[in-house]
Amino acid sequence: MSRIRLDQIGEFDFISAYSMISRFLRIIEYLSLPLLFALYSVVFLAAHNINEIDFRDTGRAFVVIAFAVPVMVLLIWFFIRDGYRSALIAFMVVVLFFSYGHIRELMKSFAITAPIFGRHRYLSVLFASILILWSWFVLKRIDSTQAWARRISLVGVIALILPIFTISSSFLPGEWETRQADNQARDEIVNTAEEMPDVYYIILDGYGRKDVLEELYSFDNSEFLMSLQERGFYVAEESSSNYNTTRLSLASSLNLDYLQSIVELEGIDLNPRTAEGMIWDNAVSRHLLQFGFKTIAFETGRPWSSVDNADHYLQARDDPKVNSLLPSTTSLTLFEAMLIKSTAFSLLEDGTKLIGAFGKAQSAIANEEHRIRIVYSMQKIQEIPHWQGNYFVFLHLLSPHPPFIFGDSGERIDHDRPFTYGDGNNFMEIGSREDYIEGYIEQLQYINKLALNAVDKILAESSTPPIIIIQGDHGPGAYLEWQSMEDSNLTERHAILNAYYLPGESMDDLYPSITPVNSFRLIFNAHFEGEYEMLEDRLFFTEKNGGYDLVEITDMVE
Repeated sequence: MSRIRLDQIGEFDFISAYSMISRFLRIIEYLSLPLLFALYSVVFLAAHNINEIDFRDTGRAFVVIAFAVPVMVLLIWFFIRDGYRSALIAFMVVVLFFSYGHIRELMKSFAITAPIFGRHRYLSVLFASILILWSWFVLKRIDSTQAWARRISLVGVIALILPIFTISSSFLPGEWETRQADNQARDEIVNTAEEMPDVYYIILDGYGRKDVLEELYSFDNSEFLMSLQERGFYVAEESSSNYNTTRLSLASSLNLDYLQSIVELEGIDLNPRTAEGMIWDNAVSRHLLQFGFKTIAFETGRPWSSVDNADHYLQARDDPKVNSLLPSTTSLTLFEAMLIKSTAFSLLEDGTKLIGAFGKAQSAIANEEHRIRIVYSMQKIQEIPHWQGNYFVFLHLLSPHPPFIFGDSGERIDHDRPFTYGDGNNFMEIGSREDYIEGYIEQLQYINKLALNAVDKILAESSTPPIIIIQGDHGPGAYLEWQSMEDSNLTERHAILNAYYLPGESMDDLYPSITPVNSFRLIFNAHFEGEYEMLEDRLFFTEKNGGYDLVEITDMVE
């Protein structure tokens, strides 16, 4: 066997290889400092809003950062020809860029700072001054630049740990999912020779009760309610939601109980993650599974109610006919819009016509995607009576809830407001109460038409009379103050549409003030061998303060 002699390697020896590796590692070190803090800014925002966003929506932000930061470091290096100093200056550019929107919102929240640093013209000068001073300090005052870069990089690594942990935890099965997986393994299939009715649970988000719409919105919804009654529906004219937020309301109704009772029994905490788990893995689906039912769910636009673990998960983009109608330009995701608002791009968005036009175009695209998703869902649900087997159909339609994008006949409504699901006083940041009421009433009238068309088709095409619940998860929010129960109109927020189509004599058990927590208790007792006691109808409110501090308001709602 021949052996390679070291003296045959030539001038490209181990020393040259070591030098190349060292140079490569230094370049990585130069880039890692600003990259760490850019990544932290994105990861922190994602972790802080992990219960509202789909983490997959952060992908484009990471790609842009991976390209933009190295380019920025290279441009700075081109002028000063020092890797560590370039990295230190780029680090401050990143910090100032990604903190600009956060700092501005903070300054606007204090009366003493809002007139000055709550305005772009002053805050941008302050940030530019900080960058200039830091650059001077790095170029003229720091001798050991490598030590500075490494210390700051260590801070960046430590800072990343907590938000990464928060995000990672969101992908792990929660306490609720783990417990229900164990319970489901013990469920037994019930054999029955009877033909079973399909069950349709249609949530019209933010749909208010007739008397409230008449009093606060000057709108008479009698025609729609009479149309439902003519088709055999029972309309609970005094119904209210048990909770004032969608997540809590759906988690409760789909599990036939008050959330406080469930978490106490299970020994777990009530938080957004728990509520989401209760929506995705719920008692209604498990009960109907015993009778051989499969589940159908629709994409909603909100990740926590888009139950994609259903047996059949339906979304507009998967339908070739509908997909061709979707805008060819991809819109900003909810997370991307939040990220832009939190950075120095907010200065350009507010201060230039060019970026303003871009923002309007993005909102128009997002509005169109939302329109198509709503119409698709209400049309697709009409096909289910032809499917073989029995189904529990869960449709959470994010309407007549904001954004207001439909006229009363379904025409496209275009406006200058950014696309947002913000309700209550969150909506008032981009519009007025008058805008809310006008947009809500127009959109509600079109949703009425879609709902009646769907009902007519389902009733006409079903071989066995179905069970249909059309229900608001909560009422509208023109008079809702998220941070203040005292300043909110509690009746407006809790009074809901609640209509039932039930075969047989079970309609006799319905009553005017029934709340969603009792909906499936009554239905299961009458049609699916349930043995549930009817619960006292109680109402709870939680202020939007990051947690679920529930206050009972049963006696405060008319």
